[in-house]
Amino acid sequence: MRVEKILLGRSIRFVNFVQDDQKPTPAGRITRAIQSRYDFLQVPTTIADYNFQTGVSFMVGNFRDATIDRFQIFERGILCEAQASTDICDAFLDDLIGWFEQEFGRLGKETDPIVRIYTSNLEVHSDVSLADALRAFSSLGQAIWEALNSYGQRAMFEPSGIKLHTDIVQLSGAKPLEFIFERRAEKPYFANVYFSAAPLRTDDHQRILRALEIILLSSNAALQHS
Repeated sequence: MRVEKILLGRSIRFVNFVQDDQKPTPAGRITRAIQSRYDFLQVPTTIADYNFQTGVSFMVGNFRDATIDRFQIFERGILCEAQASTDICDAFLDDLIGWFEQEFGRLGKETDPIVRIYTSNLEVHSDVSLADALRAFSSLGQAIWEALNSYGQRAMFEPSGIKLHTDIVQLSGAKPLEFIFERRAEKPYFANVYFSAAPLRTDDHQRILRALEIILLSSNAALQHS
């Protein structure tokens, strides 16, 4: 499994913001300081922009050698998003929190127990053939082809992806996104280019993909010897 491109890294921290009796720092001053430190091209400028329910947004900034596509402040948390590893997003949030507390006082503390939410979207290449590994579904694809053929269409169907999720109806608290491994849109099947999304740190996502590839290769080998 080879990562061709990091499409998205997102890190979310839940924070209990400090409220004390001291006179709060004006929002405009904080905004200008964040913009100056990270070179954000777009920052909140109107009263309507300071909506903490939908997120106060800072767009297209710089941190180390990476572009921070979006930084948002919500009522109970902060978010960083980039076309880079989630490690970059975590480092950015750590840097921002440390700097903010030096400049303006304590920002707050992460919720107890600490809950962090991640999203990692990758474009990857693998030599695995999903159609071979999931050959148990070939009869279903044949049945779909026969039905389509009766409509005057000729399109052979085969497995194009795998999804794993949890029963979010019975899950309290933060709801993780599903794990997706599927053919990359607008790429020919023979190219073996896949899109994968996971509610994981980028490093953990890549580890899970390597484990998935081993499972699929083992399935291929077992089918070939059956």
